[in-house]
Amino acid sequence: MKKTTITLIIFAFIVSSFLLAQNTSNAFKMVAKVFAEKIKTLPNAPLLDIRTPAEFNDGHIEKAINCDWYATTFESQVLLLDKSKPVFIYCHSGGRSAAAVAKMNTLGFKEIYELAGGISSWKMAGLAVTKK
Repeated sequence: MKKTTITLIIFAFIVSSFLLAQNTSNAFKMVAKVFAEKIKTLPNAPLLDIRTPAEFNDGHIEKAINCDWYATTFESQVLLLDKSKPVFIYCHSGGRSAAAVAKMNTLGFKEIYELAGGISSWKMAGLAVTKK
């Protein structure tokens, strides 16, 4: 009886360790200045602004692609990207991008860089936005 219990405990530990290892995130949340520097090191990686088109038109990070989190086409737009390559993502203050990062993890994206605090923190850090 005691040997069976110990065996079950060891088995449960191994299974839970495996499951936890499978749930690791490939996302990295970065403060604005670090995010800006990381963009420079990966100039070909897509930069997704997941705010609404109206928010995007009010000012966005240069070279950002508008991919509205609230749009019914969000998932299909994101799936056009190469999941094996890095992607940058931001929203207004971090709420939508956190949800989008979680979604993108479930879709199999391997490397996601998220702007902590969204474009609000970008502007507070004195970094430039564009309306082009």
